[in-house]
Order: sequence, then C-alpha cells, then structure tokens
Amino acid sequence: MSRSRLHRVVLVLFFLVAAGDAPDAAAQFNKLKKALGDQATEAGNPAGCVPARPPTYVETVNLTAAQMAAINAGFDAEIQTAPVAFEEADRQQKAAEKEAKEYEKARADYDKRNEKYQACADKATAADAARSDELNQTAETASGAVGDQVNEADLEKLAARAAAAAERVSQGKGTAEDRQTLAEFQQVMAGIQTSGAQAASAQQEASEHTRQQDARLEKACGTRPVEPVPPAGADLPGQKIREAGAKAAGMSDRDYAAGREEMIALAMGNAVVKPSGKVSQDEADAMNTAIKEAGKKVCALRKAGAPL
Repeated sequence: MSRSRLHRVVLVLFFLVAAGDAPDAAAQFNKLKKALGDQATEAGNPAGCVPARPPTYVETVNLTAAQMAAINAGFDAEIQTAPVAFEEADRQQKAAEKEAKEYEKARADYDKRNEKYQACADKATAADAARSDELNQTAETASGAVGDQVNEADLEKLAARAAAAAERVSQGKGTAEDRQTLAEFQQVMAGIQTSGAQAASAQQEASEHTRQQDARLEKACGTRPVEPVPPAGADLPGQKIREAGAKAAGMSDRDYAAGREEMIALAMGNAVVKPSGKVSQDEADAMNTAIKEAGKKVCALRKAGAPL
C-alpha cells in the first residue's frame, strides 16, 4: 500500500469514529488491523517497527490501561526470554539430530532381531496351541466320563437303599441283600472317584500348561525384543517465548494472545485514545503512554527474533 493510500485508510477510520459509525472497540480494531495487514503485505515487512504515520484516533478499545500495562510486561518477558529460548531450541535441535541417528540405528537392529524372534514365536506358539488343544480335549473327555457313569436319579435311589442297608447292618439285622447293596454302592462310588480324580488331574495339567506358556516361549525363542522409543522433537522457541509473556502478564495463553495482537495493532497504527464518556482523561493518558511503550517493545521483539 502506498503512503497516500495508507493515509486515506487512516482518514477513513478517523471520519468513521468522528461520525459515530463505528463506536465499539471491536469494529475499530478490525478496521485498524485490516489497514495494517494490507500495508504489511504490500511492503513485505510484516509487523515491523512502528512506521511514521499520522495518529489514528479512537474513542474505545478492548483493553484497559491496566491490561495494556500487563501486556507490556509480557512483552518485556518475551524480549528477555527470546535469546534463551532460541539457544535452548538450537541445543535441543542438535541433540534431536543425534538422537534421531541413534534411533535409526536402534530401530534397524530391533527390526532385524524382532523378525527372527517373531518367526520363532509363530512356530513355538503353533506347537504350543496344538498341545493345549490336546490337553483340553483330554480334560473334557475325562469330565464326560464322570457324567456317563452317573445317573442322578439312579444314584439317589442306590444311595437311599445303601443308607437303609447300612442302618440294618449296624443293628445286626443286615441280610445278604443288604451287604450286596452296600458293595454295589461302594463300587459305583469308587468308579466315580477314580474318574473324577482323572478329570481333575487332566484339567489341572491343561491349566498349568496355559500358565507356563510365556515361560516356554521365552525358553524357546529368548526375550522378546523391546521396540526403541522415537526421540522427542525440539520445543518451538515461539511457544516458549509466548508462554513467558502470558505468565508475566498474569493472563491465560488465550487472553494474552488476543490482547497482544490488539496491542501490536494499536502501536503499529499509531493509535491515540481520545477521552470519551467511556474513557476518562487519566485513563486515556495511561493508555496512550502504554501504546507508545508498546511500539518500542515491538521493535525490540523483532530485533530479538520473537515471532510477532
């Protein structure tokens, strides 16, 4: 944008304010920011130091004098933090490059060892699964054999007969039939106990086989290779600088970013706050002092390399 065009933009804003067509701070700030954006794009000098231009008079802004002072304190913190942040970022970048090379080497070694391990593990796992199926089938068959030997209704009847026979035998009134009933009951129970023990043993063996699966795999193939962790990237210096500013200003990152943007626009536009019904003379004086200070700090920020 040429100087004459920029002057026209400033004059248009001035007349809008004077005529009361843009009374709120947001409207004035958006127009001011657009004018500055057009100028910065044309000049190829985004957010440089404050250029010489006529003042842009405004009656209301989104910031109070206290907030402007806080943001200026944030600018000071950014200026102090920038050299340290860039130095740290450079150190981290060099360290990251070294770690990246070490990671690539470790990753290649891991891929090689893991390929060998996985081939062994696939083979061992397949054989182990076949054995596990075999043991589970044996346990299932043994459990089924117990069920085949037991008919609950018949067993209850036999048990009742055996109890009655045992009672008569204990009283000395037992008959040959009673003794035959007791012998039959004992034989049936012995068979059930034997089959039950076999089923329990088979089930325990199957469970133990499953429990020791990892130990067998490690014995057959060794310890599973540990995948290397990719190195963390270097921190962005701009983020660290901005966080220092927000902390010094006593604001959240979001509020500081918004206030910072407006403060830069006010300083770059050579804004002058006029006293009004909403802004007292003392408040306006404090704001204008803060805006002038912000202009100097913007130059220092740019010189320090802090992103604007």
